[in-house]
Amino acid sequence: MTPAELLAVLEPTAAKLYDRHMGVAKEWFPHEYVPWSRGRDFDPER
Repeated sequence: MTPAELLAVLEPTAAKLYDRHMGVAKEWFPHEYVPWSRGRDFDPER
């Protein structure tokens, strides 16, 4: 099976699962779990 054939076989299932995920997933924001005031800058050059 070529990569293109494999993609053609998997695409319908992947699309179905993606649509299901998008229908039930809740939007979230990292700062709601770690407030900006408690965050750190992890840039090693600073």
